[in-house]
Amino acid sequence: MPRPREGQTLLDVGCGDGQFAAAAMSRGWSASGIELNPPAAEKAQARGIAAHQGHVEDVDLGGSTFDLVTSWDVIEHVPNPRLFIEKLVSFVAPGGTIVVTTLNRRSLVSRVFRGRWTMIVDDHYTYWDQRSLHDAFSTAGIAIAETTSYGVGRDFVTWVDRWRGSAKNRADPDGITPQTSSASAQWDVNPVVLAAENATNLVLDKLSLGVEIEVVLRAPR
Repeated sequence: MPRPREGQTLLDVGCGDGQFAAAAMSRGWSASGIELNPPAAEKAQARGIAAHQGHVEDVDLGGSTFDLVTSWDVIEHVPNPRLFIEKLVSFVAPGGTIVVTTLNRRSLVSRVFRGRWTMIVDDHYTYWDQRSLHDAFSTAGIAIAETTSYGVGRDFVTWVDRWRGSAKNRADPDGITPQTSSASAQWDVNPVVLAAENATNLVLDKLSLGVEIEVVLRAPR
């Protein structure tokens, strides 16, 4: 995250317990948040964040606007995304920036696993792709400036870990196979695997097949 100019403000919509907003504050941002879950909002407040508890559609910020509005994997959880997007747009200052992430319904992992994709869950009301996000925000009067797609998703990671465990059992049937969590930890810090992951993300972004979509929107001045 870049350091802000003096006095710049940030609003994290769906801030949880405030980890991201706190990190932003440590870099000089004046950070606020909105969080539906009361215990999480209290934890954010304990971090010194001006966290407002409630539905984003109902929270009244008194007309305040912010230089940067972020929302990390929240839009798929709201039953009325049109109103949610309108609220995000109302929170951003002229010339400000909105950053939104969500699951990519046209990702490689969703195409491969289809109905077995682990992200098909009851509390996801909507699923998005680049086109539907573009159309939704355009309707609200703001255009997407940048789009990124990245990540293979935990379905592939779990599948690889299971395959690795099976291969180890075949090679050493009397040995002890590491637990998935341990294997994943070793896999994640392997420099060769990390380099492969970075290369994979470049390809996924180019093809718009990453499991996550991140869109950056610029408000007119």
